[in-house]
Amino acid sequence: MRQLLLCLLCVFALPAQAADWEIDAPLRLHYAYVYTSSFEPTQPESPPSLGLSPAFQPDINNIYLQDLSTLGFPVTAQADRKDKLYLKLYHYPASLDPEQSFFRVLKNFGLLEYPASSTLTTFASERSHLAVKHGWIAPEQTYSATQPIAPLQLDAGAQWTFDDEVMFTSLYVRPTNPAPCQQSSEALVDWSRTGMQAFHRELVAYYQATYPEVTAGGDPNWHSFIVRNDLLPGRFTNDPHLQVIRLPKQPLTFANWQDLPMPQGPHLFLSGLMLAFAEEYVLGPNDGPDIYLGYTRRSAQVLEIGAVHNTQSCAPPTNPPLDRP
Repeated sequence: MRQLLLCLLCVFALPAQAADWEIDAPLRLHYAYVYTSSFEPTQPESPPSLGLSPAFQPDINNIYLQDLSTLGFPVTAQADRKDKLYLKLYHYPASLDPEQSFFRVLKNFGLLEYPASSTLTTFASERSHLAVKHGWIAPEQTYSATQPIAPLQLDAGAQWTFDDEVMFTSLYVRPTNPAPCQQSSEALVDWSRTGMQAFHRELVAYYQATYPEVTAGGDPNWHSFIVRNDLLPGRFTNDPHLQVIRLPKQPLTFANWQDLPMPQGPHLFLSGLMLAFAEEYVLGPNDGPDIYLGYTRRSAQVLEIGAVHNTQSCAPPTNPPLDRP
């Protein structure tokens, strides 16, 4: 198990919110509602889909479970199987409260005091800005009108159950500076990532100013922060655990962005991604005198901050205004 060694950290003033990123509003904020076992809701609610593809098909069908496991997502992949995580986008349920769902995200990721939390909360409080990524794990297959997917169905008003089953939350951001339309197509792809990269730098600065940073197993590629520690001497609770936030030191950039289409349109491609993990650890059966040894991960949620390349970002308007005399 990972060895978490508490380090000393100098607290410094948090910089003002950067103006280098903004929410990519048309893409919405997504809650990936993934359950691995069937259930019968007592009060069924079936939100309509966003209509991005035929009702019998998933909107996203190119995510292999093995790849998710390699990235650290809380899934179990079998090496001898080609299972996939299939996703279809639906409207946020009418019976649930958007503010409660997003408050859970902020709390789990230690972001209640984050300077941009009010901006994010204002956006996430409007249900028209949200989508539910209904996810299910299945062997690789082709869905059709005669072999359709099962539609999203959940318990109406079951706020805690829904929020608890969200495996990951996806937010897309874009740069605020104008696109470099006179430069190469590759420069445009690089530009599309700069908003996400600015958001990443801002998050790292916030965590470093707010929580003690730790080294996790000597991994040089990650920042890790202790948000809550109930396992210190003198801390007695009914549910003692360690809450850790992990962020990469460098977000992912995809040279193969052309292989990563977004379901919202044929001109949209995922060009970059930052993954933040909110993890809970409990003492394992072989914990020793050092309380940072022997931890076992009990649960994890993921926050995705995505960058999207729009191949039409520099295209002229389809209906330019008429010249007036």
